[in-house]
Amino acid sequence: MNKDFKMKFGMRIKELRLANKLTQEQLAEKIDIERISLARIESGKHFPSAENLEKFAIIFNIEPSELFNMQHFKSRENLIEEIIAALKIFDTGKIQYIHKSVMNLKNLK
Repeated sequence: MNKDFKMKFGMRIKELRLANKLTQEQLAEKIDIERISLARIESGKHFPSAENLEKFAIIFNIEPSELFNMQHFKSRENLIEEIIAALKIFDTGKIQYIHKSVMNLKNLK
């Protein structure tokens, strides 16, 4: 299975979990899997079984196909390209503000 697909799917499960205000422990318990297994799914290292896909859909109260609604997730490269394109149309003041913001984020590590 494509690694990028598994990564995006994991991001989607995490997004749905957070939207439903569930911790990994709570969701794992509802699915009847170990928390570490859920963490591996969310990180894109593992992909759930068909049975667990169905459980995710039921818990999130969505159609199973909605689990695969991942078009809003973009690759790192695509995000950088979009940021660079947007920067080209901003005035100096906005670019300076963005620069400060990025430097502050960089210092959060």
